[in-house]
Amino acid sequence: MAAYQLTPADVEDALRKQNVEVPAGRIESREREFSVVANTDLKTVEEFGSIIVKTANGTRCGRHIARAEIGAASERSSVRFKGRSAVALGVIKQATANPLDLSKALQKELPKVTSELPPGMRADIAYDSSIFIDRSIQAVFKTIGEAILLPCWRSFSSSCAISGRR
Repeated sequence: MAAYQLTPADVEDALRKQNVEVPAGRIESREREFSVVANTDLKTVEEFGSIIVKTANGTRCGRHIARAEIGAASERSSVRFKGRSAVALGVIKQATANPLDLSKALQKELPKVTSELPPGMRADIAYDSSIFIDRSIQAVFKTIGEAILLPCWRSFSSSCAISGRR
């Protein structure tokens, strides 16, 4: 950029001016109505490479002063799972869905999904909130069982203490 006497602000200005989202609408007359479609935002590497950047020596296309490439939406975050780069996907239940049923259905479908992945790729479940729910339900049942058995145990142990077993 220095060879073209450009600053990052010059490139940013070119991007702002040439990568805009213009509201669409319609044009009406008495006899006709036209829909206006405005596809003015840049989407492909080629489109970004074609941006015109003004320089002290004239104008240049973006591809002459920089390399445009598809990259991560955010370079500040990355996903790693078991020490390897990964793609994170989330399954979010609907408000009326049972999370335990959803988890069972996902466990059932996962082998089918995995079989359709390209070689070298695999799908794993990194976090399953239904495990906590399931363990909580088990703990409630255990507590209820203890609450039922504890009075029986106390009456049994007190009768044992009376008979002389200590």
